[in-house]
Amino acid sequence: GFLINSLLKNEKILAFYPNCSLDEKGHSAVGWMEYKRSEDYGETWSQPYIFQPSLKLLHSEMKYSAMCEKAIVNEKGDIIVYQLICDISNDPQWQPYMVPSYSISRDKGSTWSNLRQIGTRRGRIYDAMYQEGTIFLLLFVNDATVDWTGQTTDHYYSLVVSEDGGENYYERSRIPIPSLHHGYGSMMFLEDGRLIVYNYNLDDEYNLSYVLSEDKGMSWGQAGTREANVTSDMPYQEMSVRVRDAIENYFKLDLGRPEILNRIGENIVVFDYIRPEVAVRILKSQVDKIIRNLQSEKRIAVSLSDAAYQTLEEKALANLSNGGRGIGNIVENFLINPLARYLFDHEIFGDATLKIDEIQVDALPPELKCS
Repeated sequence: GFLINSLLKNEKILAFYPNCSLDEKGHSAVGWMEYKRSEDYGETWSQPYIFQPSLKLLHSEMKYSAMCEKAIVNEKGDIIVYQLICDISNDPQWQPYMVPSYSISRDKGSTWSNLRQIGTRRGRIYDAMYQEGTIFLLLFVNDATVDWTGQTTDHYYSLVVSEDGGENYYERSRIPIPSLHHGYGSMMFLEDGRLIVYNYNLDDEYNLSYVLSEDKGMSWGQAGTREANVTSDMPYQEMSVRVRDAIENYFKLDLGRPEILNRIGENIVVFDYIRPEVAVRILKSQVDKIIRNLQSEKRIAVSLSDAAYQTLEEKALANLSNGGRGIGNIVENFLINPLARYLFDHEIFGDATLKIDEIQVDALPPELKCS
């Protein structure tokens, strides 16, 4: 599966996740939602429960699926789950989108209402919040028949609200944030009460577009771009000065509490970005460890061709702002997971020699060519 979501209230968690075992391809919308409960902050979990409205829609025609996008709890304790409705008749990969829907539980998740549509516009709800008796939904009106990012002027972001606990919804405003080649989205209330909405820019992945409202989405200011104060291509000295200046401005100007900064004193250490030469060493260390573990634990000798290793290195160096964990994610996504799938699919469980000739990064999910 792909979409996951969880609710936390006091020490209790309700975690939703998809079961796409029918498709057996992982990144798929051919399936239904399930959820588990924890009443101790996630230390232990219940058995899985099937989210029946999702399973019911899937079994009705095997044409549509409902995947949990977001969820909120209102002041009465009702749980409202918002669903991305996917047309899977021709393509299992989520798109195109139908009219988003929701389901309500009034008994803390034991039973659920049937799915109800939110308006008539096809699209996707990227965020949901509950504040002072009002539910706020960030809806991207885009049916994704071409792409999940906006492709025409008919694609736009909408602030949809409910003021009766989630029974009825209406559009409070159209959000004047760029939509062409934009997608995803998030929103939050700032400490000063302003509502901010962000979205992802496919043409500029390092900077988010955003827009602010001072009256809870009734009207909006001009859209802008949130740019990073420091970047990985800056010399360390410049980056360190900028970070320290930003920290000082926050305590003195934004927070108005310079005495807190005085108590911290000089105990602020600014870490450098991982530079390319260090990233190469981290990558090699992680790859070598995987090869050693397979050899010692499974007696499987694995090697990578120069081309395969170069592909992995290019991916690891592409965005060093994600740090060492980002390199680990690259190794997991483009080496560990596809290698595990290859070994399982070819029933290689030990005593074998394998050379990875090519990493097909454009495949969904990534695949390996081996000899």
